[in-house]
Order: sequence, then C-alpha cells, then structure tokens
Amino acid sequence: MLEIITSIVSVLALTFTIGLLFCGIPICLQVRRQGHVGDISGFPFITGILVSPFWLRYGMLQNDLLLIAMNIAAFAFMLAYTLFFLHYSKPKRVVIRDREVSTLPFALISVQFMVTLLWLLYGGLVRDVFIMIPAATGMILSVIQLFLFIIFPRTKEDLSPLEKLAHWFTGRSRSRNLEESSEK
Repeated sequence: MLEIITSIVSVLALTFTIGLLFCGIPICLQVRRQGHVGDISGFPFITGILVSPFWLRYGMLQNDLLLIAMNIAAFAFMLAYTLFFLHYSKPKRVVIRDREVSTLPFALISVQFMVTLLWLLYGGLVRDVFIMIPAATGMILSVIQLFLFIIFPRTKEDLSPLEKLAHWFTGRSRSRNLEESSEK
C-alpha cells in the first residue's frame, strides 16, 4: 500500500513540477506586452537557477534519472526566464513598502507551494531527509509569500482579504470606509 501511495505522490510531484516550469510563460508574455517588467519580481526565476544544480547533483548521487532530467529542464527554463526578465528589467518597488501584492505572481507562488508540498510528502514517504529539508524550506517560503496575499490588498485602491473579513465581522461597508477616508 505504501508503494502505491509513494508512486501516486511521485507522479503528482512530477506533474506539478512540470506545471511549475511552464508558469513563467504567462509572466513573460505579460512582461512582453508591457515592454518592461514593471514591479514583477524575478526572484522565483533566480531561485530556480540557484536550486536546480543542487537537485541535479543530488539526482546524480542517487543515480535518479527522473531527478536528473527534471533539474536539467528546470535549469534551462529558469535560465531562459531570468534572461528574458533581465532583458526587460527596470528598477522596481518592494511589496512590503508599497503594501500591495500586485507585483507578486500568485499562480507561480501557488504552484510552487503545491510542488514543494508534494516533494515534502514524497521525501517523507521514501524517508529521505535530503528531499524533505529543501522541500520544507521552499514550502515555508511559499507560505510566507501566500500570506502576503491575505494581509495586503491586490492594489492600493482595494481592501486586503483580511480587511474584508474584519469589515464583514464588524458590519462596516467599503463605501463607508471610502467616505471616511475622503473626509480626511
């Protein structure tokens, strides 16, 4: 039974990892349409370039053809995305300073969370701490980024989901808040 679960989790991890590799395409298309990166962060792509050689080396040590192939592909995709990103780069703002998440790629972060969760689960099933530690680290970083989507609004004109929930509990409406802020 454990072998079946391990096989299912490994197939899901592989599938989501492949999906993660393609998540940069919509971001690059958006950048190309805009003609610049604007405030979009290239950090996920740079992270992919830095992490994939370590996973590739680990795949070689384990003689795991799946890990080897996946990380050669991951490095190639992330390198291409990073070069594309650098080509269109200009100075950008920081999410925390601006208190909005319009610059964060929600789809990419969500898929990254799923990928790291699946690899963490797979690492636990095969009892491999060398898979579990980096997967857990990636998952924690993804959770932190996803948490930003809860506490900050999409744009400065919006309310964050946390603010909307607080207003729902207190019975305050958005229109009343806008009226109060325009009176100040």
